[in-house]
Amino acid sequence: DAFAETEFNMRQTQRNQQTVNTYVTFFPIEGLNITANYSYNNADRRRKVYENPKVGDGAPGGRFNILSTRAITQTLNQLISYNRDFGKHTVDVMVGHESYAYKYEYLYSMKNTEIVNGIYEFDNFVNISSVSSYTDEYKKEGYFARLNYDYADKYYLSASYRHDGSSRFHKDNRWGNFYSVGLSWRVSEEEFMKDITWVNSLKLRANWGIVGNDAGSGYYGYMALYSNSQNANKGAYYLSQNEAYNLKWEGSESYGFAAEARLFNR
Repeated sequence: DAFAETEFNMRQTQRNQQTVNTYVTFFPIEGLNITANYSYNNADRRRKVYENPKVGDGAPGGRFNILSTRAITQTLNQLISYNRDFGKHTVDVMVGHESYAYKYEYLYSMKNTEIVNGIYEFDNFVNISSVSSYTDEYKKEGYFARLNYDYADKYYLSASYRHDGSSRFHKDNRWGNFYSVGLSWRVSEEEFMKDITWVNSLKLRANWGIVGNDAGSGYYGYMALYSNSQNANKGAYYLSQNEAYNLKWEGSESYGFAAEARLFNR
């Protein structure tokens, strides 16, 4: 049967993908950088499957199905950054905005009982076995800022902030705030270390931060969802998921302390 199915069946898959990435940058004054980025990705997939009426899963009448999917992703961000040295001070500041949109379309159809052999289109099959389709959409938007500062190449400060909103949550809990901060001290650059020749480099650092995650709830985790079914050609919807308006961003906290050293030129 396996050899016969390989001979008589047909499976055809086509994939097409279009990707666009573009940006524009301005330098109004020294140290100031203004950039806008845009990316677009469209991934299409179309699959045809024919199963013969003689042997295998398509017997005895033969059957034919088409699966079609499309995934479109768009990202747009605007960034403003400023980097300058002021004597022993170095400042690097960045603020920005980003929006992300994802759309997935799914369509599947199957018919059985072929009329003549060799025509792989729905009009050549008599009975509808299955037809289904759905569309998923997901959007996210964020505002963010970052500061890097150092003094005399010895003391360093890094801080960041994000304000993110996700369509996965109810409007009352859609936005989350996330932070991070880091400090570093190059101890080996201090005057009291100059005579300690066996210490080539010594750096102490500490950091703390919270990052957000919205992926655990699915696209529509906060909504009351309904599924459909039919019996005796009568359709109905039934509740398949209760509403959960209190769903929020998941925050993951991390912190660290470290000492980095180079001793004896090792």
